[in-house]
Amino acid sequence: MLIMQFLTGATTASTFVLCGTLLTDLNIQRSATAQAASNLVRCLTAAGAIAAMEALVQSLGPGWCFAIYAILLMMCVPLAWVLRRQGMAWRRKKVGGVSGPGAGSQGPNEGPETF
Repeated sequence: MLIMQFLTGATTASTFVLCGTLLTDLNIQRSATAQAASNLVRCLTAAGAIAAMEALVQSLGPGWCFAIYAILLMMCVPLAWVLRRQGMAWRRKKVGGVSGPGAGSQGPNEGPETF
């Protein structure tokens, strides 16, 4: 059980760090809003998972419950791989459209040279 908790924490934390970093990079002018929305989705997902896990343990037993949970976590691995592989290209494409540090409503520390 302790190993399952460790693996769950490691995979979910790394997935959310990857997604949070990409959200911040892709939403330069509204990074706080993007992070707040991400945290809201994360908290709602966690609450739903806890509620569903209790019902699954009661109906299927702990073995099948954690097997289903492990399958759902393994479905996140391709997402992490895609973010790792394509994230920098998406970031460069997004920043490439910005003409300089003073373009639009960017602040002094939000230009492309800060990456």
